[in-house]
Amino acid sequence: MRFSHIQLNYQFDQIDYFIFCIYRTILAKTVQLKLFLMNALTIAILTLTFTFFQQPAETNIKKVPSTIEEATVYLRGAQVTRNAEVELQAGSNTVTFSDLSIQFSEASIQIATDKQITILSLSKSQSGDGMSSQILDSLEAVKADLQSQIEFKQAEQQVLSYELNILQSNQTLRGQNEKITAAEIKQAMDYFREKLTEIETSKIEVKNSISELNEQLNEVNSEINRIKQSEQRQSGQIIAEIQSPRTQIVNFSLSYFISNAGWSPTYDVRVSDIGQPVDLSYKANVYQQTGIDWNNVTLSISSAQPMASTNIPSFQPVYLGFEQPRPQAQFQAEQELSTRQKSLEDNQVVEVGYSAPDVSVNQNQTSFSFTIETPYSVPGDGDRKTVTLKDHSLPASYRYYALPKAREKAYLRAMVTDWEELNLLNGEANLYFGQAFVGKSRIQADAVSDTLEFSMGQDESISIERSRLKEFTEKNFFGNRVRETRAWELTVRNNKNRSISLTLVDQIPVSTNEDIEVDLQERNGASLNEDTGELTWNLSIGAGESVTRQFRYEVEYPSGKQIREQ
Repeated sequence: MRFSHIQLNYQFDQIDYFIFCIYRTILAKTVQLKLFLMNALTIAILTLTFTFFQQPAETNIKKVPSTIEEATVYLRGAQVTRNAEVELQAGSNTVTFSDLSIQFSEASIQIATDKQITILSLSKSQSGDGMSSQILDSLEAVKADLQSQIEFKQAEQQVLSYELNILQSNQTLRGQNEKITAAEIKQAMDYFREKLTEIETSKIEVKNSISELNEQLNEVNSEINRIKQSEQRQSGQIIAEIQSPRTQIVNFSLSYFISNAGWSPTYDVRVSDIGQPVDLSYKANVYQQTGIDWNNVTLSISSAQPMASTNIPSFQPVYLGFEQPRPQAQFQAEQELSTRQKSLEDNQVVEVGYSAPDVSVNQNQTSFSFTIETPYSVPGDGDRKTVTLKDHSLPASYRYYALPKAREKAYLRAMVTDWEELNLLNGEANLYFGQAFVGKSRIQADAVSDTLEFSMGQDESISIERSRLKEFTEKNFFGNRVRETRAWELTVRNNKNRSISLTLVDQIPVSTNEDIEVDLQERNGASLNEDTGELTWNLSIGAGESVTRQFRYEVEYPSGKQIREQ
C-alpha cells in the first residue's frame, strides 16, 4: 500500500488543504512586502522628525525672556503685564518675546518702553507652527499600518496553530488492508516530521516578526507622545520690528489680553451669636488656564468685562404671532448648551480660614477693582486660587422663622442693611453659625431689596408643636351642602436664656371652585393673605416662655362630593 492510499482519521479534503497552504504562502509574502515598505517609511519619517527638531533657531531673531509682574483679572479674561530688558543695536532690530501664552489676543498687544525707539511692526506667532502637526499625522499613519501588520501576523499565527492541530489529530494510520509495511510507516513518519518541522519553524518566525513589529510600534508611540508633549509646551511669541537710534539697553513693559482666565465672587458669612454683627468675607475664586504659572505677581481683581459688547442696543419692533413648537432635538441641544455654560461657574473650590491681605479698592464710572498688595501665585492649569478681597463687619438684626406645617423647627434669619456700598456681585455664600457650617445661600447683589437675608439654619433650643384640636373638628349636613370645621393649635417654647423674635406661619386652604367656600372663623391675632391663605404671627417670646396660637376655619361644599387639598 502506498502512502497516497493512507486515510487520515480526520476527514480533511486534500483540495481544501492545498488551497489553504497556498493562501498561507501568499499571506506570508504579503506581510513581508508590507513590513519592508513600512520600515522604509518609518525610517524616513523619524529622520524628518529628528531633522526638524534639531534645526537651529534663526540667528537674525533675538529671543528675549520676560517675567510676569502684574495681572488684572476680569470676570472673563485677564490683562497680563510682562517686563523685559533688551539690548538694542543702532538701526533695525528683530526682537522675539518668547514663552508667552498661546491664547493671547494679537489685537490687545501693548508695548511701553523707558527709552526712545520706533516700533515698526508687531505680530503674533507660535513656536513650532505647522511642521509638528504634519509629522504627527505621518506618524499616526505609520502607527495604523504597523497595527495592521501585527493583526495580519496574529492571523497567520492562528492559521499555523489550526494547521498544527489538524496534523496532530491525524497521526493514527489506517490502510485499506489490515497490515502496513515498515516502508509505508517510515514514509508517513518522514511526512509528519517534515510538516511539523515546517509549521513549528513558521510559528517561531511569525512570533519573532510580531515582536519586531511591536518594538517598532512602541518607538512610534513614544515619538507621538513626545511630539504631543512638545505641543502642550509650545508657547506664543510676539515678534517686534524695532528701530533704535543708538545702541542702548531698553526696559520693555509688554501687556496683552487672554480669554481663558477669570474670577467669580464667593462669600463666607459668619455669625458668632445672636445680637452680634455679621462677619462677611468677600472672596474671589481666580483661575487661569494658559499653561504658564503666574508666580508672585501683583494681582488686581476687576468687575469690568472688556470682551462684552460696547454697542448701545438699538430699538427693534416686536411682532406677535402664533408660537410653533420646537423640535425635541433642538430643545435638548439648547438645554445641553446652557448646562455647559453654567458648569464652569458651578465648579468652584472654596477655601476658608484666611485673613484678608492689604487691598485697595478703585472705583470708576462703570466698574470697580481690588488691587492686592501681597503678591499671589496662580497656577496655569485652571485650578482655582481663592483670594480674600475684603472682610466686613455688618450690623444685623435677627429673627426666627417657623412653618410648623412643613417642619416643626425654628430657623434663624440674619438681616443686613446698608450693604449697597460694598461692591458685592452675585455669588454663592457659605454660612457659619458659631463654629459650625450650616449650609449655603446666595447673595443677589442685583436684587431690588435693600436688605440681605441669610438663613443661619435651625435652632434646636426652640421647641415647636402643631396639633389638631379634635373638640373643634366636626362635619355637618345642611340640605345638599356639607360643612366641615377644622382647628389647629401651635405651641412655641423658647428654651434659650434670652428673648427671641419669631415669625410663625401657617395657612388655611384657598378655594379654586365657586362651589367650595372657606371661612376663617378664628385667627388668634394672625394677619391673613387672602390670595395664598397664609397666616402670620409676629411673636416676641421671653426666655423660658411658651406661646400658644390657634386658628379655626370652616369648609362648605356640595354633598356627595369629596374635596382634597392640592
